[in-house]
Amino acid sequence: LNGERSSPQIYLPSLQAADRRFFVLASTASEPSSIVGGIRTALGAVAPDLPIVIRPFDDVVAENQLQWSISSVFLSVFGGGALLLATLGIYGLISYSVAQREREIAVRIALGAGSAEIRRGVVSDALRLTATGLVIGLAVAMSISMAVGQSMGAILYDVAPFDPVTFVTVPLLFAAVSALAAFVPATRASRTDPIEALRSE
Repeated sequence: LNGERSSPQIYLPSLQAADRRFFVLASTASEPSSIVGGIRTALGAVAPDLPIVIRPFDDVVAENQLQWSISSVFLSVFGGGALLLATLGIYGLISYSVAQREREIAVRIALGAGSAEIRRGVVSDALRLTATGLVIGLAVAMSISMAVGQSMGAILYDVAPFDPVTFVTVPLLFAAVSALAAFVPATRASRTDPIEALRSE
């Protein structure tokens, strides 16, 4: 062996193998059911007592993919739940922070600021705050994706570790939620009577 070490190899008769299942693949250009009889006859001539199960290969592939499909469903559900929690968290935080500025909004209205100006300013502030969080989150996500990209690529099916669709869609969703969370209370606050709002303080 030219001085090279070789791993030991052991050959066992098929009847002594631990897995006593044997597979024969047959390909045909015609209808698969048309060759079932010939396959049974040929295998029966070799091993008459051998139980034979003939199935389309698509059924075998689907059966082996079932566990991965179930895992994908669970991962999708958990991912959707995490996205929902993040969305609700952003909405609640931005909405609460805008509600805390009701006195400020009342003062600005009393000084002559218009409703459109109030809404535009509040939404801009919320988007600026959200953009800061998104930049930090995207930087961390990209770092993790690059660090473990090779190992993640082995377990992801038809999805790259650095998926541009995800990295674009999720920030846009969070930005839209942030804008909505700021717009709704800002609109409500801009319609209140500033005298009443200041008096309530």
